[in-house]
Amino acid sequence: MADTNPAWVRAALPLCLLGALRHEESYGYALLQQLAAAGLESVKPATLYPALTRLAEEGAVEVNWRAGEGGPGRKCYRITPAGLDRLEAEWAAWRGFGAAVSRLVAADTAPPPASDGTAGSDRTGEADGGGDTDRAARSARSDRSDRAGGAGEDGAAGAGAAAGDGADGAGGAGDRAVAAGASGTGPGT
Repeated sequence: MADTNPAWVRAALPLCLLGALRHEESYGYALLQQLAAAGLESVKPATLYPALTRLAEEGAVEVNWRAGEGGPGRKCYRITPAGLDRLEAEWAAWRGFGAAVSRLVAADTAPPPASDGTAGSDRTGEADGGGDTDRAARSARSDRSDRAGGAGEDGAAGAGAAAGDGADGAGGAGDRAVAAGASGTGPGT
């Protein structure tokens, strides 16, 4: 993932970590590798470990020390039942947020600017009613997207434009990045 906004990564990191820990416990270094493999290679240890500490303080993650093989002990992180509940709630909120952002910024839902630079009028000319066709087509696309639960072309509903998805923004790179740490499945599946 190229040049992801650092503020977005920091904001989504707790959700990503909970998703990565959903199926198995892990060590900090292994979590960094999972995040990088999912496209979040910008996460550094100086960002990861404070996030894990906050999750532990909030009761979403428990920390256990394990003996290292031929070296010092390591902290092992495991999601708690409260963490699973938080994951479910935040994943639903993330999908709703991504869908809202997508509705606002998706290129196929915004009216094109008029040739005089003003926004909101159709190029085909609203004065003679010619703009009704374009407006109806956009409305139909929007209705199809709403009926599909905000799903993008790949069928995943979610983060979309907030994670830099691209075309329709309603499910894509952001969802895959969050879900990649959790074997590609959403919570509850």
